[in-house]
Amino acid sequence: MGVDTEVVRLSEVEAAYGRTTVLRDIDLTIRQGSVVGLLGANGAGKTTLLRVVAGLLRPRAGQILLDGQDVTTTAPHLRNRAGVCLIPEGRGIFRSLTVRENLVLFLPRHASPRDDIEAGVEAFPILGKRLSQTAGSLSGGEQQMLAVAKAFLTRPKVVLADELSLGLAPKIIDEIYASLRTLRDEGITLLIVEQYVHRILEFADDINVLSRGRVSWSGAASEIDEESLLTKYLGDQEVEVLSGARGPE
Repeated sequence: MGVDTEVVRLSEVEAAYGRTTVLRDIDLTIRQGSVVGLLGANGAGKTTLLRVVAGLLRPRAGQILLDGQDVTTTAPHLRNRAGVCLIPEGRGIFRSLTVRENLVLFLPRHASPRDDIEAGVEAFPILGKRLSQTAGSLSGGEQQMLAVAKAFLTRPKVVLADELSLGLAPKIIDEIYASLRTLRDEGITLLIVEQYVHRILEFADDINVLSRGRVSWSGAASEIDEESLLTKYLGDQEVEVLSGARGPE
């Protein structure tokens, strides 16, 4: 595949929870190896879009292609095998299991647990010192590192990351983004929901802004600045929350 090859395409996607429509007429193309930021106010549909791509929510209308193959109705576990890795908000780890057990569960089938968990430990060395601890006893930042380690173990085509920086101190966010850069440099495609506009503008190739379930702006990250995003597309409510935000100290 070339760098301009489409790895994910959504065409006229509509999604709903019961009778409540959450996504409307979503058209989104993601190129192989690119980083795409997804911004929007609370309730705009960002998490729902990730769930649709991951297969956790079947769209009511439209089509989803992965590597040119129609996966609109494909089950989540089959999309995962095809290379889609979701890191959900809330981390998606098993709190009662040890760090080592979590890493082993993240491994693809037929992998060697002894050797292959090293990829996760290399990405976040602190996890190597916590292998026997339960995941629930880790700090919030360490739990997020454990969640992100999934991508280093499975080596997916596409990582869907939902609010990785939520509630974390700036130093930890820096470490998380350093790991995402490593994934990007290895050619892994990233679709990231992010609350801190400045972070994603510095990191992403392309930005999509959702508003009430629709894409209200789409383009290269270099084509727009933080102030314009906040005032024109994200609204006054989000300006107070996001403008100049750098995470908890």
